Amino acid sequence: MPELPEVETLVLGLRKDLLGRTLSRVRVFEKGALRNTTAALLKQARGARLVGLSRRGKFILFQLSNGAVLLFHLKMTGSLLVQARALPRGRWERLQLEFDGWDRKVTFVDQRTFGYLAVIADGRECPAPLLYELGPDALSVTREALQEILLGSRRPVKTLLLDQRVLAGLGNIYVDESLHRAGIHPATPASHISPERVAALHRSMRSILRKAIECGGSSVRTFRDSSGVAGTFQRLHRVYGRKGEKCRRCSAEIGYTRIASRGTHFCPECQKPPRRSRRRKR
Repeated sequence: MPELPEVETLVLGLRKDLLGRTLSRVRVFEKGALRNTTAALLKQARGARLVGLSRRGKFILFQLSNGAVLLFHLKMTGSLLVQARALPRGRWERLQLEFDGWDRKVTFVDQRTFGYLAVIADGRECPAPLLYELGPDALSVTREALQEILLGSRRPVKTLLLDQRVLAGLGNIYVDESLHRAGIHPATPASHISPERVAALHRSMRSILRKAIECGGSSVRTFRDSSGVAGTFQRLHRVYGRKGEKCRRCSAEIGYTRIASRGTHFCPECQKPPRRSRRRKR
């Protein structure tokens, strides 16, 4: 958390408020909120107009008129809120963006303090090195590309889909939800998934992500959109966070396990565990 739908929700809200505005000041309250960023880079960003605001995986990119890019990663509990400029600094506020002629501010809040801002000096020539390692975006990946990704790995499918270098944007919530709707057990080796199941996974993943964006994301714990409003997709979760409750498809009890140290929710009836390979008798 936040994952692709939550980050996309923030981008959509911020874009309405910020595009065309001129950045006048970046106030940093916690130095740990910066990554590979100097005072000179922050100074370079001031006075530039915001000409683009987009998402790549779980990253948020502020594109400035002078070519600089402000790159935010929210990590576990980060968010960007539009608030009255006169409002005093909040407990979890790490930094603040101010814009010319605007009585509002954008505050970067992060309870767990893992999120950060990185300033890229010239995004036109080097559009954020941190983004180079990301795989294709989960919202736009094709079925053929997804099948190629899965066929190339024997890792458990849950582990593979969480790897941002393989597929960008997914986290625990939307991997668990997508696998359930596709009828795939999260421990299944990725390369063992049939083409039919891959197609089902592709459909469910894209459908869930789009619906979650419509709902403003999932507010399981701390997430709020840029206006401070909670998302509602958590009401539609079929497995995530529902350990011990009834499956909404078959009424079996939702199970819970850990795969690669990540908490994992699944239905033991809808998502049959992978068969163990039998050893040949000599």
